[in-house]
Amino acid sequence: MNSTTLFSMSLGLQSPWQVSDVSFASKKSTQKELHLHIGFSRGTRFPDEAGVECTVHDTVERKWQHLNFLKIIVFYIVMCLALTRRTEK
Repeated sequence: MNSTTLFSMSLGLQSPWQVSDVSFASKKSTQKELHLHIGFSRGTRFPDEAGVECTVHDTVERKWQHLNFLKIIVFYIVMCLALTRRTEK
């Protein structure tokens, strides 16, 4: 089992969401950071408020700090999405 699968399972992520990358940085001798990049596969459709399946037309990377894990600072870097709703004429 690789680290992306392990963290996806531990966070309880469900398809199409997944941990796409895990990186570890040690900026100072006392400060260590774990970065979990969360995203989805290209071409994935998501339901809007009305439940209509929509395509993603844009993403914005957002970063949140989570609780520390064994004295390691944990950040979630998430690809937030903007949906394009098809209008029928």
